[in-house]
Amino acid sequence: MSEKLPTLASSERRAFCGAACGAAAIAAVGLPAVGCGNQVDPAPYLDGALDEDPSSLTYGQVAVQIAEYPELARLGSAVTVRLKPTTATHDFFIPEHGVLVVHRNAVDSPDEFVAVQSLCPHAACPLGYSRADDLVACPCHASTFRAVADPAVDGSYQGQVLHLPARDDLAAWAITVTQGVLRVDFRQPLAGGASTATVVNGTVTIPVMMLPSLQQVGGSVIVAPKGLGDTLILVRRDAATVTTLSAICTHQACKVQYEPAKDDLLCPCHTSYFAMTGALVTGPAKAPLKLYPTDFDGTTIVVHVA
Repeated sequence: MSEKLPTLASSERRAFCGAACGAAAIAAVGLPAVGCGNQVDPAPYLDGALDEDPSSLTYGQVAVQIAEYPELARLGSAVTVRLKPTTATHDFFIPEHGVLVVHRNAVDSPDEFVAVQSLCPHAACPLGYSRADDLVACPCHASTFRAVADPAVDGSYQGQVLHLPARDDLAAWAITVTQGVLRVDFRQPLAGGASTATVVNGTVTIPVMMLPSLQQVGGSVIVAPKGLGDTLILVRRDAATVTTLSAICTHQACKVQYEPAKDDLLCPCHTSYFAMTGALVTGPAKAPLKLYPTDFDGTTIVVHVA
């Protein structure tokens, strides 16, 4: 039987927006300036159960009967699938606050489903979908993300951040639909899913194919691995080298940016500069950034965090 799904009220969304518009704008190369919230509502919720049986053919998947939820069956709609808490240990990333499932049907595009993380990486607002723009959008602030790769834009990918204040991409996962049952497979993260990184035995291991921005020399990405308590910036220095440092400026905790032309790190909030060893070059910061030993074999990045 279908049911009405709970969601965040429009008045609550407007309250988020009002708070956001009082913040100062931040400039960043390649991304538009900060604005107020997008004209979308957070997606309504439904509850799903993760298959945690390693012997099952659907291990690591969450299943939804599409016909039971009109909000998901309708073209141009989206729902957030919340997952029941688990204490088990898995070799794949499980989004703590659920997954946003979008039933997209933009102009000149096929009917399809996509799955990305449900919270904006900027301030953890629940995300929604803009059918008019075919974008995942934050109703609290101005951040937007690609729902799918744009074939007209080289290097684009699902979950890619397009608009500030968010600076990090959305994690994304593969979806299958068979006989009316939609399954999100958390064992199949898609490119751009840097936020699926998890600390395991003192290391963070990420295939470089999951980080499109690191597939070229001079590229960088910010990652917040689950279980670390720090945010990292990874920089592709040359064909065989990836350097990893804490991305948190030691002055007032803004996230630093990599400047390829100077091969250094800049804090965009107060213009502190750091060398790629983490050493402080100019203040107002007073302390260096932490440097993490990193191995890279051309295919896989292994960051040693313990």
